[in-house]
Formats: sequence, structure tokens, C-alpha cells
Amino acid sequence: MKTRLVVSTILLFSVLTFAADPGSLRSLADKKNKSIGAAIMPKQLDDPEFVKLLIENCNYITPENNLKWDAVHPRDTVYDFSGGDKIVDFALKNNMKVRGHNLLWHQANPGWIALPNMTVEKWKALVKDHYVNVMTHYKGKIVDWDVVNEPMDDNGQIRKSLWYDFLGEDYIEFALRTAREVDPNAKLYLNDYAIEEMCPKADGFYRLVKDLMAKGVPLDGVGFQFHIDGNFMPDFASINQNIKRFADLGLDIQITELDVRLKVPPTENALNKQAKIYGELMRLMLAYKNINAYIMWGLYDKHSWVPNAYAGYGAGLIIDEKAKPKPAYFAIRDALMEENPSPDYFDKYITKSEGRVFPAFRAVKTANELIIDGNADEKDWANAFTYPFLYNQLDPYDLRVPQSQKDVYGSWKIMYNGNKLYGVVNRKDDVTITSNGNIWETDCFELFFNVGGKWSQYRAVVGSDWQRDMNVPGKAVWNKEGTVCEFEVELPTETLSGLTIGWLMALADADAPNKGRKCQLYPISGSNTAWTGKGFAEITFENEDGVFVDGPNVGTIPPFNALSITTKNLPKIDGKAKEACWKEAYTYSFGYNHVSPTDKSQPDDAIISGDWRVIYNGNTLYGLVNRKALKTITTSKDESKNDNVEIAFISNGVFKEYRTVVGKDFTNTEKSKKMKAVWSPDGKVLEFMIEIGNDDMSGKQIQWSIGLINNNNAVDADPQFALYPFCGYNLAVKVDPNDLGANMAKKGKEFGLLKLQ
Repeated sequence: MKTRLVVSTILLFSVLTFAADPGSLRSLADKKNKSIGAAIMPKQLDDPEFVKLLIENCNYITPENNLKWDAVHPRDTVYDFSGGDKIVDFALKNNMKVRGHNLLWHQANPGWIALPNMTVEKWKALVKDHYVNVMTHYKGKIVDWDVVNEPMDDNGQIRKSLWYDFLGEDYIEFALRTAREVDPNAKLYLNDYAIEEMCPKADGFYRLVKDLMAKGVPLDGVGFQFHIDGNFMPDFASINQNIKRFADLGLDIQITELDVRLKVPPTENALNKQAKIYGELMRLMLAYKNINAYIMWGLYDKHSWVPNAYAGYGAGLIIDEKAKPKPAYFAIRDALMEENPSPDYFDKYITKSEGRVFPAFRAVKTANELIIDGNADEKDWANAFTYPFLYNQLDPYDLRVPQSQKDVYGSWKIMYNGNKLYGVVNRKDDVTITSNGNIWETDCFELFFNVGGKWSQYRAVVGSDWQRDMNVPGKAVWNKEGTVCEFEVELPTETLSGLTIGWLMALADADAPNKGRKCQLYPISGSNTAWTGKGFAEITFENEDGVFVDGPNVGTIPPFNALSITTKNLPKIDGKAKEACWKEAYTYSFGYNHVSPTDKSQPDDAIISGDWRVIYNGNTLYGLVNRKALKTITTSKDESKNDNVEIAFISNGVFKEYRTVVGKDFTNTEKSKKMKAVWSPDGKVLEFMIEIGNDDMSGKQIQWSIGLINNNNAVDADPQFALYPFCGYNLAVKVDPNDLGANMAKKGKEFGLLKLQ
């Protein structure tokens, strides 16, 4: 047996008598018989201000890094418990529980682990030796352990890792059985990120857990990390649905690494949104008996991993850098002071809308198999629908494509034959980078699809075939200039005829080596989650009768967002748009041309382009449109044939449509509603307000459409362009623009969804 050098510490903490404020988070959680806590580092315990906050607000703590393999077992014959001991001893002296994080992970492993001539049995002995030494050292002190951390990859499969490579999938079972053998009284957990909402990764995690339980493998609970980008409101209905299925298994559930990162410096709206997220997740814990812990990945912003992990972000915790409670702190406190909700509380977040929340894309059938050579022969692709890459999902608030199409711009087409999918990407870019630190940060395009519940991601760097290690059943060919890519892929189905599948395309743009991506352009808005299997649109394939019949809704398209503003920050609606509230709003492009039957791509930005944003207060919606047009016509007798902005929505089952011609107020105002539209003198800026119903719209979702109509022709002629933020087909079928509203209301599908946060 090897001799072990064990480094430990004897800590002489003065015994602190815990007597927290009865209104502190800790006291309130104790009354609910729930755990609330934070991840900490040993050096933070030398900060008296931090210690005071920790004791007052937490009854449960997690060593952030000191129990990871590289920290606690840095060399083959050395165990260093000094950091872990400092935290554990502090916790026990202050009547706190400790969560052990973690015993096995694909990261934070010391280099010595990869010893030469290792066999499976030697690997098992190595793992067991580590578990015996670490778990025995903390036996009776650490009550919960992350036995395996982050076992799933982002596709919902067991992650390929050091442990997987040598032990196979059974390494997870071996780890859990070993942990139970070493400490029968400890609670054993699997812990992972990006499994909070219903998604392929969460599905894979659920299957793993059920399989382990079916085999009688010891597993007491699961941990959901909840590292959240605060720019985007989580789908609480989806989270609740996911949590419920794990709760039904009878397992303990913990929120293990919660933080809600914000762009810094954070705005008032951002802090309020962050507060809502923290508060609702506390209500989630209180709604389920199975959820016993609410652990944040830090307590206050002075000590947080976020700024180092996410450039430009911070302020992710509930206490600011000056040790002052943030709105998030009070949101948690308010939730703890309320009566516990039931899981049905989250039903209010379920999207209730008629039809689809975003029209499906379309793919026509080609009579013959295509030759994929990068030339994209016009004859081959003449009947295909063309769609733009319209949204930069790397920016959480400003999702517009770059202001000039000379920077980066693209469009795409899809056709099929049998189960073979054909595509073309047209790309225009002023700088091309094909080698970077990470392959996904090069100039490339990515294809995502979900067939029968199984999703895939493929990538082709400019000038190259599909990424080799993705094992794509097909090929991708670029032209010499890197402006056109033709590709083919066989999909896992007998035929695509008549199917509707989950779908997405992305065009990545890098402008300099080793500086990451500048843009990641998609045809829909979102938060760049496609690589996790979430945020997909849909595509419907023409059936054998030449008809498009959308199947069951399989997409997970996020809605457009409208931020709430306070009464004191209301815009003036004067056509100047000088108020700060507009700078905080989500901004989206106009880009899908509904006039053309098949070419839905953006026109040249010198002819017509624009963007829009909306905010709200109570029951009133406020909007801003920026418009750039080569030609403006406003004197047609039929107002619909003038340059105008058209707004339509369905709220509480009531359809409304309004139009404002450039330079004029709404043409169809309602006396019972507060309404106003004001243009700048040059016709480049529109501000508007519309009262919607009588009730506060906070938290609601409405079907929503806004269109930028441009004649670009002649007085009394039909408009050439009708640009919308989503694809659509009704305007091309019914050539009279006046019929648009009636068709939308009748068909119920030519809408996006607007979420009033």
C-alpha cells in the first residue's frame, strides 16, 4: 500500500453563536425546513463582512473548488484537505450543512492521472482509492456528494471523458456503488448544467437516471445547476414540467449552482428581471417537497466566478459588491415569507396561443438527386424558398444583423428527395477567418435538426467539408470564393415527404484570429442555445401532392421580448426617441419579405431596411421603429399602398390591426383606447403607443406581428416589399394587403409571439 501524505488543518475559529435576524433568508428557510446556501472559497472566510453575510443568510455551503480532484488530490501520493477542512470546520461550528462538490468530473483533473499502462482494473482502483480517502476524511461531516458531475454532453448522450474512455458508460454506476460502499449514510447525487428546461440534454439525463434506478444503482438525488443568462427569462413552465418528472421518480432534487449573470453595469430593468428569476426559482423549491436545497454559486458580487468566465458580465448574485442586498435578495425573502405554492403555480407561464407561434419554413421536393459541387445551379434551385439569416443571437438585447450587409449577410435554401436533404448557403462577408482557437469561432455555417426527438448538429468551415469528427452522412462543398456552400445530408427517416421537423441554420462570423465570433446569425431570434438542442424553429417538407401541411408543433422557438418600464421612465412619443428606456429594449430586424411567393430574403439594405423594439407599462405598449428607405411614397389613395408600418396582435382572443403611414398618425384609431403614432420629419423614426385591453400585461404573451411596408414603385402601385420579423406566406397568396389582417386572424399562423416580461 502506498504511503499517503495528507495535508490538513486545525482551525481555531472563535465559536460563533448563531442568532440570525428572524427576517434573514436563513431563518425563513429554516422555518420552511429548506436549505439555502452558497458556494464559497476558503479565503473568503478571512473577510469578516462576508462571514457575517454568510452566517445570516445560509444554512448550507458548498466548497466551490477545494474538493475537486486537482485541489484535494494534486499528486498520486498526496491528499490536500486544507482548503476543504477550513470550509467544513467553519460550517460545523456555525450549524451549517456541507455539500461535497465533487468526486468525479471531466475537468479539474491533475495531469498525473493519465498514467502509462493503465488497465480498467487499475482505473477502478484509482477511483476507489480517491473515494475512500476523500469520503472517509469527511465521513459524518459532509452529508451530500456530487458523485459524478456533468455526466451528459450537450447532445443528451453520456459525455466522452477521461473516465468514459477507460471505463465506458459503466463508470457512473461504478462511481455510485463505490461511494455507497465507502459512506452508506451520505446522500449521492448526479449534477449537471443546462438540464433545467425540457430539452434533449434533460431528456438524456432523465433516461440515465431511470436506467440507473432500474438497475438498483444507489442514487439519492439529482442536482440542477441553474447558471442563467439574466438577459433571457427562463421558461418556467418548461422547468416545472421537467422538475415534475424527476420528482415523480421519488428522488431528492437540489438547485446546486444558481447565478443569474447580467451585462455590467446592470440597468434597473436588468436587476428587476434578475430578481424575478431568483424569486420564481425559490417558489419552485417551495412548490416541491422533493426539492430540499437552493444553493447559489456565491453569495455576493465581490466574490463571483462570473466576470472571469463571461467577459462583460457580472452582478450575478443577490448581494452587490458593497455588501448591499439587491432586488434579488428581497425577491427570495418575499417568496420565503409567502405560503408555499403548488406546482400548478407555474401553469401561468404556459404559452396559450392559437396556431403556431412562428410559421414553419418550407422545403420543396426536387425531382432528381442533385449534384453537390458548390456551384448551386440556378435551374436546380429555382423553386426553392429563400430565407435570410436575420438575427445575431450572440447579443442578448440587440439581435440585429450588422448594420451593413457588407460586413456579413447570408441566406439559405432547402430542398429534399427521399430522406436526403439538400441545401444552399449564400454568404457575403468582408473578412474570412477559417482558423481560430475553437472551430465554432471560425467563419462557418451550422445545421441543426431534430427528427423523432433526436437532434443533431453539423458544421462546415468556409472552404471545407463537414467537420470530420461529426460523422455527417453527406458532404458540403464551397465555391472558391467562399460565398456559396452546397450540401447534402441523409436524415434518419425513410422519407421527408410531408414531415415537420425541428430545424435551424446558423452563419458564424469571425473578423480576427483568436478573438472569438463577432456574430452568430440565425433565421429566428433566441439566445444561441441551438448547440444544447433548444431554441429550434421548424421546417415542413412538401408532401407528395405538392402541399405544405404543418405537422404537430415540434419547435421550441423563443418569443420576442418586451421589457417593462416604470411610469417615470415612459417615452414621450414625439418621434425623437431620445429616452434611455429605448436603449435597454430588445431590438429586432425586419427582414422576411412577405410579398414574394418564395424569396423571403432581405432586399438590399440601401433600398429598404429597418428594426423595431417594444416596451410596456401596465396595459400600454410603446414601440420604436427605425427605417431607412431609398424611396418613400405616401400619396397613394389606398393607404395600404403607401410606405407604412402595420401592427397586428391577438390578446385575450381579440384581433387588432393598426397602420401608420410614414409621417402620419394611425389611420384607424379607437376613441376608447389611448393610441398615438409620431414620425420624425425625415420619416426615419417612428414612435407609437397602443393601449391593449384594461389589465396589466406583466408576464403575459400575445400573438404579435409588425411589418415595414415599402412601395418602392409608384403612387397607387402595389408595394414591392413587406418586411416582417418572421417568415410568412399569406401576403403572397392574397395580393391585396388589406386582406392581411383578416387572413392572419383566420389562419392564426402568421404571427410571432411577444412576451411581456
